[in-house]
Amino acid sequence: MPVDLTRRQVVAGLALAATAPVIGVPLIGAPAANAVVRPLELLPRNAWGAAKRHGPFRRHQIETITIHHSAVPFVDNTLAADRFQQHQNHHFSQGFPDISYHLLIDRNGNLYRGRPIRFVGSTATEYDPTGHLLILVEGDFDSQQPSHAQLNTLIRTTAWGCQKFGVAVAEVDGHRDNADTTCPGASLYRKLRNGSLTEQVQLVVDSETVPLVTVPKSQGRQIRAQIAAGTR
Repeated sequence: MPVDLTRRQVVAGLALAATAPVIGVPLIGAPAANAVVRPLELLPRNAWGAAKRHGPFRRHQIETITIHHSAVPFVDNTLAADRFQQHQNHHFSQGFPDISYHLLIDRNGNLYRGRPIRFVGSTATEYDPTGHLLILVEGDFDSQQPSHAQLNTLIRTTAWGCQKFGVAVAEVDGHRDNADTTCPGASLYRKLRNGSLTEQVQLVVDSETVPLVTVPKSQGRQIRAQIAAGTR
């Protein structure tokens, strides 16, 4: 099972992350036998300036993982917080209680907490997202390619989700597999369906237990400033 680290372990985990070799990088093959496992860092909601959730929510148990894009081109990662706030405001305007997605990945591969995973996500399409862990990869992948940093984080996040919730890698899908949409965009969906993404997810699942470091809320504003300054 994956390891969800407590706040007391964050400092040690972040120090490890700064020095450890990255494993599970897209398309590089199996990790070295002596490689140190690099934890995923989950940034708090205030790292993107999230507004208070409106509620009410429905609880669920995760049974599958579904990958999304925003369908809006995104290049300048210093604007990541602004972009996620725009999504949240748009979702509020649709009557949703919060941003629709549970996990958010920016252009530089930073991973953020979105809607609490224990609550069902929202959708403007016709499928029922109950049981789905919704991962947003920011950008329009009908018109651009996901960055290597995004793919690396997506692979390890998906592997973490498979381990945490007992989801088979074969069950990971795209939004378009559940509804009439092009999401998550042609270039990202191609990687999902041709195996170049899922093979890497399976490699990580089989070779390591993915640790998740939950970054404290107290560090959120500082991290947001670093991202806005282009230093993270």
